[in-house]
Amino acid sequence: VFQRGPYRQADLQIRGGTDRTKFFTSFQHLDQTGTIIGNNLQRSTGRLNLDQKANDWLDLGVSMSLSRTFNRRLPDDNAFSNPLQAIALMPMTPFNDPNTGLAAGTPPGDVNIPLYYNPVLTVNYGRFTQDVYRTFGNSYLKAKILPGLNFQTEFGMDYLSQNEEGYFRSETARNQTTAARGSGTNTGSFITNYNTNSYFTYNKTTDKHNLNATLGMQYQQSQSKFNFTEGSDFPSNSYQKIASAANKTGGSSSQTDFRFLSYFLRSNY
Repeated sequence: VFQRGPYRQADLQIRGGTDRTKFFTSFQHLDQTGTIIGNNLQRSTGRLNLDQKANDWLDLGVSMSLSRTFNRRLPDDNAFSNPLQAIALMPMTPFNDPNTGLAAGTPPGDVNIPLYYNPVLTVNYGRFTQDVYRTFGNSYLKAKILPGLNFQTEFGMDYLSQNEEGYFRSETARNQTTAARGSGTNTGSFITNYNTNSYFTYNKTTDKHNLNATLGMQYQQSQSKFNFTEGSDFPSNSYQKIASAANKTGGSSSQTDFRFLSYFLRSNY
């Protein structure tokens, strides 16, 4: 059930610049093996920050972050297929079927041995992966228009693309009733968020008076898309995409959108 879970991480950072230009960039790669069999995580991340003072009255900059996470998870992680449930198996049950040399419960051996489902079958003959791409981006511009009057605009973006795939071979049929000839699923999630702010600020101070004011607008847009498909009866374990399934047993898709626009004004005297 348990295994050694080595953890490996590499980091690289570079920063520098001049009086007018500053930059920072970094890269990280992580590879981690889970302490429970069947788990593994890999993640790569890159980042770039750049700030530029174009002249005495204009500043601008950009920040971006890209990441990719690939997660091998325990397939169909529930009470009966989680390897931790192996404690419920009879201690006298052989780990391998003496007639076939395979894990107990693997066809062509007796699938009803052991008494409870052998979770190692799901680890060996099931697959569940999660592939996630994430992108963050921000940019800004600051301008000094007149003495005391400044303008600033900002734009941000957040994009998520996530795909999950699962496949169960016929060896898991005792726990997966639809897996007699293979069973597969595919789930996709795509989320996009945009956000922008633009505003003017004014500050005026004299011996007797102090005035500051802010006028601006904010706009936010979000879109979420989801889809799901599943199939069964695959011609071979070498073909694990839903397109190869003889029966498309289910599928759906949905989309959600919203937009939010606001204006704001504040003044203090």
